[in-house]
Amino acid sequence: MSVGQIWDEAALEALPTGESTHLEFKGSLVLDRQRTPVDKLRFMLSKQISGFANYDGGLLIIGMEDPEPGQAARCDGGVPLVIKGRQSTREWLESMIPG
Repeated sequence: MSVGQIWDEAALEALPTGESTHLEFKGSLVLDRQRTPVDKLRFMLSKQISGFANYDGGLLIIGMEDPEPGQAARCDGGVPLVIKGRQSTREWLESMIPG
């Protein structure tokens, strides 16, 4: 999957089965601000991004269930397009990640 490529159902279904040093799945509930405080989300993101940066890059997919070994990941309903007021989820995450 290249940067800027549109993620559609076919692209998600083509992902390898299981997590690896280059692939991590997180359910969409990590973005539920009622269940996951912003500080906890920031810690999770920093941990994942640091791990990828220290290794050789990778993909963090939010909105898919963590698959059992040998099983394909499944979408858990995805993430909302808007997470905070009128700010898109993507913009919100992109503003949080550098911090």
